[in-house]
Amino acid sequence: MVDALNVVVKRAMVAGNLKCISLPRDNSQQITSQYADETSFTVKAEETNVDYFVGILHKFGNASGLKINWHKSVAYWCG
Repeated sequence: MVDALNVVVKRAMVAGNLKCISLPRDNSQQITSQYADETSFTVKAEETNVDYFVGILHKFGNASGLKINWHKSVAYWCG
């Protein structure tokens, strides 16, 4: 099920609706990191960008029945 979320997020990135961080020495963008049952997303810390991403998470939750545990979720700002 998380694979479907990854597809939606990557499509939003390719369409230019979601901005991610660029990796050093490379023009590619990193957005998703997964290990076991943990998934991390890295998006640019811009208000409209974060709002768009949270909207994706809410829509995914409504469609799949899965919910984000917001109490276990954290946001980091790297400036």
